[in-house]
Amino acid sequence: MDKIDAQILNLLQKGLPLCETPYREIANQIGTDEQDVLTRIKILKDKGTIRRISGFFNPRSLGYTSTLCAVNAPQKSVESVSQVINEYLEVTHSYLRDNDQFNIWFTVIASGKEEMDRIIDEIERKIGFTVQNFPSRKFFKIKVNFEMEESK
Repeated sequence: MDKIDAQILNLLQKGLPLCETPYREIANQIGTDEQDVLTRIKILKDKGTIRRISGFFNPRSLGYTSTLCAVNAPQKSVESVSQVINEYLEVTHSYLRDNDQFNIWFTVIASGKEEMDRIIDEIERKIGFTVQNFPSRKFFKIKVNFEMEESK
C-alpha cells in the first residue's frame, strides 16, 4: 500500500462526500484523478483490504431492535454452527472468542422483538445448542477510525 492508497482509506472511513461525484472529490483532496481513485479502490477490494463500502444506519431510529447472542459449541461443531448462524441476513456479524462459557458470538437485528425471538429460536433449533440472548441495557456509540500509513 502506498501513500495514495492510505489517504483513500483514511478518507473512505470518514464517509463519502455527499455530492454527485464523490470519488472525484476524494481525488481532488489527495491530488490525483477520479479514475485513479476508482482503480485503487477496486484493487484494494480485490485484495480484501476493503470488504465493502456501505452506509451505516441506526437500526433503532428505523424501528429495528438488536441483541448480542452467544453459543457454547463443542470445537468439532464450531464450523457447522457458525455456518447456520451466518445464513441469516439478520445476523450482522459473528465471531469466535476464546471464552470458558461461550465461543461463538453474534448480533441479530430484526424488525421487532417478536421477529428477533423467532430468529433466535430458529437458530437454536437448527444448531441443537442453547443460544444465550444478551439484550442491551444502555447504548454507547463508539467511533473508530484507523489511521492508515504507507506500507514500508
